[in-house]
Amino acid sequence: MTAAHDRIGRADEHVVEFGPFRLDRTRRLLLKEGVPVPIGDRAFEILLVLVGHAPEVVSKATLFEQVWPGVLIEESTLRYHMWTLRKALGDGEAGSRYISTASGRGYRFVAPLSHAPTVAKPDTNLPLRLTEIIGRERELGELADWLKCSRLVTLVGPGGVGKTRLAVELGGRMLRHFTAGVWLVDLAPLSDESAVANAVAATLGISVTQIETTVDAIVTGLSKTQLLLILDNCEHLSEAAAALTKTLLERAPGVSILATSRKNLQLAAEHVYGVDPLAVPPAGAVEIGGFAAVELFAERARAADRLFELHDGNSAGVGEICRQLDGLPLALEMAAGRLRLLGIEGLRRGIGDRLKLLKGAPDGDARHASLHGMLEWSHSLLAPFDQQVFRRLATFAASFPLEAAVAVAGGDEAERWEVVDALGRLIDQSLVTLERREPVRYRLLETLRLYATDKLRQAGETDAVAELHARHFIEVFDEAERCWEETPDPDWIAHYQPELDNLRSALDWALAAPGRRQIG
Repeated sequence: MTAAHDRIGRADEHVVEFGPFRLDRTRRLLLKEGVPVPIGDRAFEILLVLVGHAPEVVSKATLFEQVWPGVLIEESTLRYHMWTLRKALGDGEAGSRYISTASGRGYRFVAPLSHAPTVAKPDTNLPLRLTEIIGRERELGELADWLKCSRLVTLVGPGGVGKTRLAVELGGRMLRHFTAGVWLVDLAPLSDESAVANAVAATLGISVTQIETTVDAIVTGLSKTQLLLILDNCEHLSEAAAALTKTLLERAPGVSILATSRKNLQLAAEHVYGVDPLAVPPAGAVEIGGFAAVELFAERARAADRLFELHDGNSAGVGEICRQLDGLPLALEMAAGRLRLLGIEGLRRGIGDRLKLLKGAPDGDARHASLHGMLEWSHSLLAPFDQQVFRRLATFAASFPLEAAVAVAGGDEAERWEVVDALGRLIDQSLVTLERREPVRYRLLETLRLYATDKLRQAGETDAVAELHARHFIEVFDEAERCWEETPDPDWIAHYQPELDNLRSALDWALAAPGRRQIG
């Protein structure tokens, strides 16, 4: 009998069960029917204290001392995290009760507890979840269904949108579906295409003999296993990642692959899932608490500044910060990290210079050390002509149609289809957003537009491209004037209203200097 079998059936004092939940205090993990439960760090600490003292009443003073040692905490903060914990447990739903309030004294864990038998640790190298994932429950549900039906799913989205975080959370939730585990291979540190297979073999502990290739060794090692392989950050080694993935799909039928990248792997079996930024409140919204971007910012802000609370006095500023940062989780976390230094108003005023302001990756990722560094990484993967098209698209103040992109980004009519192809590649690289509407329009997230504007200035093309932009919209609105009388008002407005932001920016540029007033 192996040591693992010998452990099964023994009671483990570090693992307790209550209702459908299993609390592993050593691994700092709460499971509900085998699936990890999203829960914040402070709420988890409160649960540990309550369970550790059950069934006794735990005073608020004890909770303050053990959850926030040496820190002065307001009672409203404790109430918030207690509410978060109860929500995660479903306390009070369908008659289930876990935590009761002892009026004036504290809280008590009331559900029956039992020590659970130890089970062998699942085969995985996924990092332990340090923070709760926010605003992604719909995506996680959809992706879980996708992985049950498809062996290859690729998460695609711009840098900082949270692809890795989503993949790790999904992998943790899918552990019970793969008998050989879930394994994460980060390709970001690699620079050589030939290193991809070696990284996978090393992660899986597969040895390679002198008479076989690394890929053959991986296939042999995985031929009879049911396993989920997460290939993270594939964009700069996409050809090698795609080649290995294709081989595994063909020769290792029990292996499923979840990839993250800023562009897809272009394989026939691939199901591409676009990861969008978090939802942001519209301008002027008063009630902003239900938007995922606001929830993430507020949660991270409380972690950076224990006194932070979202209220009517700062909700407008928080909403504007979330909108200006396009709902990008990385940017929101970086901004929250600056809150204690700058305050909401100072942060709001500084967002215009976000490429310099926002630094400090939450998890210490060197590529994400600053917002500017993250964008540099994406930009460096582009071919020179694609870089040219990208920076010229910064001239558009809002969304734009294909004809406008060709007029501004191309030098002449001969380059039309080259610009179209480049625009397609920029969409594939998640640097340009395709709007889901007819007729089709495109746009740059505001953070990407600011970065592209810097590149346009560095290339010395700002005025030349702005003039191309202005002259294109002269033609657009000349045509608008000509067809005014013969076009029904609703059709005319629907066609030309989307161009008003571009018209205003063209006028602002043209009227800013005496030599350009004729264009204006």
